[in-house]
Amino acid sequence: GGGVTGDLAGFAAAVYQRGVRLAQIPTTLLAAVDSSVGGKTAVNLKAGKNLAGAFKQPELVICDTDCLGTLPESEFANGLAEALKYGVLADRPLFDRLAAGSAGDRIPEIIAACIEHKSRYVQQDERDNGDRRFLNLGHTIGHAIEKCSGFRVPHGRAVAAGMAMIAGAGEKLGLTEPGTAEEIAAALLKNGLPAATECETEELLCAALSDKKRSGDSITLVIPKRIGQCILHTVPVTEMAGIIDLGKAAAV
Repeated sequence: GGGVTGDLAGFAAAVYQRGVRLAQIPTTLLAAVDSSVGGKTAVNLKAGKNLAGAFKQPELVICDTDCLGTLPESEFANGLAEALKYGVLADRPLFDRLAAGSAGDRIPEIIAACIEHKSRYVQQDERDNGDRRFLNLGHTIGHAIEKCSGFRVPHGRAVAAGMAMIAGAGEKLGLTEPGTAEEIAAALLKNGLPAATECETEELLCAALSDKKRSGDSITLVIPKRIGQCILHTVPVTEMAGIIDLGKAAAV
């Protein structure tokens, strides 16, 4: 199945009898490039996204790319958001390929590239205390968008908007090279993804501050420095509303 199915099955495998064997068989692009690999499993709570979960590495991941040919365009685009994330994080050639709108005929290569990047982060930091946090690019605001929409906005589309907004805020803060946010937004739009949200700042702030990436009075954000390179930037929670406002203004 997709990300929700894989997360639910993984969480059940982690807690049933204190752990049973798990295989992941992703049948959506988002699950193939991201959620089926890495061992994070979780379910949503009323308070927010992925708040009840466990780490459970699958013993096997089987990805049959023929399944992806059955996906509607909107679901395929949902997965491209996570693929674009890897391009922004660490792979300019991957980003350029996706920005050109030429993903369709190179899906196995794109999946392999994304898994290679994710595997590297997970091997270095399985429990998400160090460099694995880079994989949260777009996710702090993205998870907030999902919650504010009552989870009607799919994960990939929410992350897409979150990624564009944090890049825009990064430019305003002088942390991101000028023009980067525009490049990201153009690539998202080329692939049928949003680069903004209609959610209000106060709603997003409330959701973001209940996110598990918060630590006490601070929250660590992943901000693009340029396409292919990002930084971890920790800010006081009191600055988060201003950052969201900067991102919303840049996305207009």
